[in-house]
Amino acid sequence: MKPKIAIAATNGWSLKNFILSGALRKLEDEADCMVWTCLSQEQTLSLAKDLDLRTTQWKSVLLSPENAMHKLARQLQKSLFLERHRIDTERIMSRSFRGKRSILQKALAFPVRLASRSPLGAPLLRWCEAAKEKCGAHGLYKQDLEEFRPDLLVTGHPVDPREDPFLYDAEALGIPAITSVASWDNLTSKGVISSRFKKVLVWNDFMRQEVLSYYPGYLPDQVAPVGVARFDVYRAKLPERFERDRFLKELGLNPSGRVILFTNSATRSFPEQPQVIEHLSQAMLAGEVPSDVQLLIRCHPRDPLELYRRFEGKSRIKVWFPNVRDQDLHSWLPPSDDLWVLAAMLRHSAVNINPQSTITLEAAICDIPIIALGYDGDQEKAYYDSIASTLEYSHLKKLFSYDSSTVVRSRAELIGTLNSLLQNPAHQRAERKKLADDFCLSSSGSAVDALLEVFRGELATSRYSSQRNQR
Repeated sequence: MKPKIAIAATNGWSLKNFILSGALRKLEDEADCMVWTCLSQEQTLSLAKDLDLRTTQWKSVLLSPENAMHKLARQLQKSLFLERHRIDTERIMSRSFRGKRSILQKALAFPVRLASRSPLGAPLLRWCEAAKEKCGAHGLYKQDLEEFRPDLLVTGHPVDPREDPFLYDAEALGIPAITSVASWDNLTSKGVISSRFKKVLVWNDFMRQEVLSYYPGYLPDQVAPVGVARFDVYRAKLPERFERDRFLKELGLNPSGRVILFTNSATRSFPEQPQVIEHLSQAMLAGEVPSDVQLLIRCHPRDPLELYRRFEGKSRIKVWFPNVRDQDLHSWLPPSDDLWVLAAMLRHSAVNINPQSTITLEAAICDIPIIALGYDGDQEKAYYDSIASTLEYSHLKKLFSYDSSTVVRSRAELIGTLNSLLQNPAHQRAERKKLADDFCLSSSGSAVDALLEVFRGELATSRYSSQRNQR
């Protein structure tokens, strides 16, 4: 009899890592799986068909909204945590427009900082976690868990408060839970993970050390670096429809020309991005870059379309919008080919330009020269309101210590660096490889296989699995 695994996929990023990556398809061969998601039945049926998922059970649920007291305890816990550990990301965000702190939050910042760094800091953090659990929703998924009787609960976004009810109910039933941290910045920006997971899966050794440093309750063998399952796509051969000629022609680009891929971040965090794109557009028109250069703009899911309409129809420029319009990002179903689309865009590009996003790592895996934006278009902004200040974020300070990308701080530097990298794409190649190896474990084999190996190890010690084996 196969073991049983329950997966809480509360947002698009969890779906990408556990499902679009191919992990669930491989897992089906070894375990009976049930996925809790806020997607509709129609969406899950379509996804299962596209990905050849044959035996997985899907449970469409209306994920519980967070109540006011749980939210208050969570936000206080997050503030105490970030201040206690003197995390640079919080220091920068609290001084910038990006933080968007309310008047009350700003008024409480100083006493929270004092409390977090006093002897009361650790007890206060424990109290916040206990308060969160007491005020959280209990029993929402208890019946489902009792009926399915999983040997293991897996969650994919431990700082998403809507995952908490799954963890509470699993713990009440004695079901072990493990979690996978969704992204490289989550531990230093998004919130506090629960101390109740049996194991925490992270991307790399940097993140492992962060967990062990910030969460003394976790032992070294409870934190496992496994790489990034959704990045396994960069190890695979592109399907025929994503090969260069066909893919670029379908986008409306010339396969014989060179493609500059501009992958933006959410414009609400960097509103000057359209101005930077305008600099590129003007340089192309003025002949400041080679005539075979084309610009592909890959918009962020949170971007309003109207900001980029002005570039549509321009010669040698293509604007690509993800299919997420009019949806909450948490109920967003990434298309089943979402990972392949980005992989094809990167592999067929000559240079990637981005504002220090995760795609920096993906470009490094693909050995694509990288330009990091460090200026605010046509604006002159105070340092802590400038995109340049994000270079001090905790996770980005580690990245830029590798010298694997070039930071540009003006229009002139952008165009000059772009031309230089077009002439010498091998520049920083060794640094890109080291970055990919250290941050994504890209030379260590399949991340999906590493993920499944952890699942096997945890299932071997599950009491439900033991009971089945005894039968």
